[in-house]
Amino acid sequence: MPPANSPMPSKAAPGIVAPHHPGGTSLFQNQAQCPFRAFARNRLASRSLSVAQPGLDAAARGTLLHHVLAAFWDATRTRDALVALSSTELGERLRDAAEEAMTRLRRRRPEALQGRLAAIERDRLIQLARDWLDQERQREDFEVVATEAPVVVSFGGVTVDAKVDRIDRLAHGAHAVIDYKTGAAAVRSWMPPRPDEPQLPMYALSVAMPVDAIAFARVRPGALEFAGLGRSGTLLPRVPSVDKHRSAKAFATWDGLNDAWRAELEALGREFSSGIARVDPKGTTTCRQCDQQVFCRIAEKRPQAEAGLGEGGDE
Repeated sequence: MPPANSPMPSKAAPGIVAPHHPGGTSLFQNQAQCPFRAFARNRLASRSLSVAQPGLDAAARGTLLHHVLAAFWDATRTRDALVALSSTELGERLRDAAEEAMTRLRRRRPEALQGRLAAIERDRLIQLARDWLDQERQREDFEVVATEAPVVVSFGGVTVDAKVDRIDRLAHGAHAVIDYKTGAAAVRSWMPPRPDEPQLPMYALSVAMPVDAIAFARVRPGALEFAGLGRSGTLLPRVPSVDKHRSAKAFATWDGLNDAWRAELEALGREFSSGIARVDPKGTTTCRQCDQQVFCRIAEKRPQAEAGLGEGGDE
């Protein structure tokens, strides 16, 4: 047992042997949120039991919308082609995309979309996608060069497979990486240290072409917009340059922010690969959004730490 006034010891698991790891970018996100969470979820596959519910949950609806927009842009590709579509043609193309997305879901969950519920969901997808495409029409010329593109991401000795929602080629050869969001989305979630959502920075540093902007595409009724950062403030609608955004201006430039992202991701990868698994939640909300509390026993550890006790307590 450590002395009563010693800090809580750092926990370490055996280092990983195979650098290519399942779990995608969530591994780095979990390591940033709490190293023990990454150890539990991404090494031990610890998960809470799912709760059955009728119909589709928010995650399934978000996946459907992703597939609809991917299918639409696979068939359309450019802003010019979008603008050239009549209202009837646009409706037909979106209906085809919605049917394709729903068919993909039925392969895994044949009971999920049937009868009237299927018709309601198809109409919802078509209307939401149509509303979003009204925003896309207002952009400068662009070409969608990739949708749902596989990418290999490697930082700090850890390699994972990921999938990029979309890559656009912009004017003058610039590129933007775009991630659709039907829920909350905030640029500050990318900021070091320990970024809450490092996926888009990881993609920006890993795709084959140089990236000049990243953005969430918020596709929610009543909240349709891009939220992101760029090398300049002219690449995507209402997406500022790094020095103009309050969460990022400390990094001064796009290249400076990219360097900070790379350093942070390399450090997170090294932590995970070396077996760092201490119970160290990033903030007060981290544990409320975690399903590992019975496993990590943080409710028992915190009072001891606050009292200046080691994990062994005073026994």
